[in-house]
Amino acid sequence: MSVCEYELKDVCLSVPCIVSQAGIERIIVGKLTDEEQRDLSASAMTLKKTLSDLAGEDGKHDDIPGW
Repeated sequence: MSVCEYELKDVCLSVPCIVSQAGIERIIVGKLTDEEQRDLSASAMTLKKTLSDLAGEDGKHDDIPGW
C-alpha cells in the first residue's frame, strides 16, 4: 500500500506495518470511509501548505531542521 492508494501526491505519510528483523514483513491495508478519505486529504493539504510556508518564496528548505 502506498499513499497513492489514498489518492495523495507530494506528501509523506506512514502506514501501519508488521516489522521484523528482516524489515517490513507486511503492510496493513485499511479501507477508508468517504469521510476518512476527506479528512486524510485535508491533513495532507495542511502538511503541504505548512511545508510550503516554511520553505518561503525560494522553495528551499535549508533552514528546516532535518531537511
